[in-house]
Amino acid sequence: MTKNKQHSILGGTLAAIGFLAAEVRCQEKKTLSGYVVDKQCASFYLESHPEKLSEHSKGCALACGGNDRFGIISGERFYLFQKNGNLARQWLEKNSKEKDLRVVVTVVDDAGLLTLESID
Repeated sequence: MTKNKQHSILGGTLAAIGFLAAEVRCQEKKTLSGYVVDKQCASFYLESHPEKLSEHSKGCALACGGNDRFGIISGERFYLFQKNGNLARQWLEKNSKEKDLRVVVTVVDDAGLLTLESID
């Protein structure tokens, strides 16, 4: 086998390995507890009024969150549900609580992209 063919085969093999490595993502299932909140209001509570987060109303969250712009404030951070945020809306619509919207969620973190799996 010539040296050029060896380099060609080696290059192709390395490219295939690189492609497969790019396709294998590190997905991690996480459980977070905190307050369900819409993206629009999250910065208000985090930056200036964290003590009032329990007063954030279901009506405000539904009005500001649209169909799927929801997340959870857990600790001092807002986690946006980039996929399946509509599950948060469904939870808000079915839940009888008007305020103090504490939840426990299960998400899949795929390199920073959060998919909401469940909300209780």
